Amino acid sequence: MRDRKFLRPKILFVDDEPAILEAIRRKLSEREPDWHLSFFSDPRQARGEALSQAFDVIVSDLRMPGIGGLDLLGDLRRCGVTAEAIILSGTGDMALALEAINKINVFKYFTKPCSIDDLVVGIRDALEKRRSSNIKIDVIESIPFAVVCVDSNFRILFSNSFANQVLRKNDVFLIDGSGICRAVTPEQTRVLHGFISSSIENGTQEFLSLKNNDEEHKYTVFVERYMAEGSESVALLFLFDVDEWKAPSSDVLKTIFSLANPEAKLAHALASGMDIREAATAMGVTVHTARTYLKALFEKTYTNRQADLVRVLLTSVPPRSSK
Repeated sequence: MRDRKFLRPKILFVDDEPAILEAIRRKLSEREPDWHLSFFSDPRQARGEALSQAFDVIVSDLRMPGIGGLDLLGDLRRCGVTAEAIILSGTGDMALALEAINKINVFKYFTKPCSIDDLVVGIRDALEKRRSSNIKIDVIESIPFAVVCVDSNFRILFSNSFANQVLRKNDVFLIDGSGICRAVTPEQTRVLHGFISSSIENGTQEFLSLKNNDEEHKYTVFVERYMAEGSESVALLFLFDVDEWKAPSSDVLKTIFSLANPEAKLAHALASGMDIREAATAMGVTVHTARTYLKALFEKTYTNRQADLVRVLLTSVPPRSSK
């Protein structure tokens, strides 16, 4: 069983005035057994900390020298940080408040001076919102490849540490300032969003290849519905970087799953990102024949959908070990 300290929600406080941070630290000291608290007066250091570990809530001052609170949170959003955000402001600027809520997806906006009791309630509400989907965040975080959870509006609810590495690359799979996941082109985004909607509404399991601007296959993405008890269904996106999760060779797949030679060749082709027609062409067989091999693959891998099959094939060996 994991140590309880690793299960505590993580709260990050950012304010360029050390005296304010120290006051918050003292008043929240009784929360230490339940919350893991981190304090930074330098927003640049806070940014590095937020990128290196998964915080549940970030409480930031609005106006800070160098990097303001909205700039900091906007940058973190683009890097895949999905923590709930609370802004503290010494002014009642309505324009900034609207920008915080609409563009940065800030959960709460408090005007200073803000009582500690109000701040505690705000943090509790943020944590409850984060838990409200009943997503098994602790389990998803432990999965050894990139997983992103999105809602029906394509907004990212949670991404594990492996997915955060993908999002920080900002090359093929992206997150905009509103927390919505996108691909590098409008057409790929349309397909991705269509698959997410289909998965959430109909329970379909889909997979697609995401390419960069040079049409190079960079990620294989699996989309699968997650039905959390007591809340709306969401979609889980499993992201496989093709440079790390290379398709196992046909010989390896043949040995692991006891496949015949043509079955192993088809398995390798599908795991490499080809669809059934492309695989048939590459193998020099008809699509009908390829579908016959596909049926055999389903039986031997105990799957019944192509998305499940490809995921089983890709994860049959550890990353980088299939060369």
